[in-house]
Amino acid sequence: MEATNHYVAQPPQGVFTIAEPKETCPICKGYGWLQDDVPVGHPDFNRLFPCQCIQGQLEANRLRRVHVAAGLPPDQQSMTFDNFVPGQAVRLDAPDQHDRSTEASRIRVRIQKLRQNRTSLPDHLDRAKARCLDFARQPQGFLTLLGEAGCGKTHLASAIANYRLARGQVTQFSVVPDLLDHLRATFKPDSGVSYDARFEAYKTTPLLILDDLGTEHETSWASEKLYQLINYRYNWHLPVVITSNELPTHLDLRLQSRLFDLRRNCVFEILAGDYRMRGR
Repeated sequence: MEATNHYVAQPPQGVFTIAEPKETCPICKGYGWLQDDVPVGHPDFNRLFPCQCIQGQLEANRLRRVHVAAGLPPDQQSMTFDNFVPGQAVRLDAPDQHDRSTEASRIRVRIQKLRQNRTSLPDHLDRAKARCLDFARQPQGFLTLLGEAGCGKTHLASAIANYRLARGQVTQFSVVPDLLDHLRATFKPDSGVSYDARFEAYKTTPLLILDDLGTEHETSWASEKLYQLINYRYNWHLPVVITSNELPTHLDLRLQSRLFDLRRNCVFEILAGDYRMRGR
């Protein structure tokens, strides 16, 4: 079969172009697009094809749009299993001995758990990473990551999302208070999407990641929405990743029974401190 001749085509307004290339491409002369030299009536007549010089940029733009649609903020789009480094983990600081707050008590328990495990902190984080990678390869059931702020649970949840997105799998990532705000926003007169459509998208997405469960403002409406969301995914065996500081025992008892069903939910407690404070 004869090779089709191409000629340089200046793209119409709104089509991706190369902005002032450092070196002019010898194929497209810097325009970034080509057209096949075919007769009128041919399926490819007047059709634009990207030159090989912009293929990388086009793919990067496509992935950026995918990440935005998935709800991943820019910083989390680069969080992967490769750049999760257990050796850089930070130990939990023991709270003041006179501190009797719930948080201080929780931290003391976690420090004790790490000692009782008789394992190094990097080895412990290696196990967390391996468990999350297994889930990313084959999402099934619920995976709950517990730990203090900055311990790495959001990084691992984002790594799961990025792993699935890189393989063309639809994923939705949302911080729980933001998810509830997005649902409330549909009640506004100028909302461009209905409540039913938005809630259905959260309920039926192939993989849902709920970050910071337990930080939402507790109301009867919020509790009901979370119950409906998690109950639907529990009944239909749709995978969910949850991150939280601790097991959310304040939630509706109906919700707790689903979240704490260890036949369907793997709970991994990360016993590390705040990575963001490692240079303090």
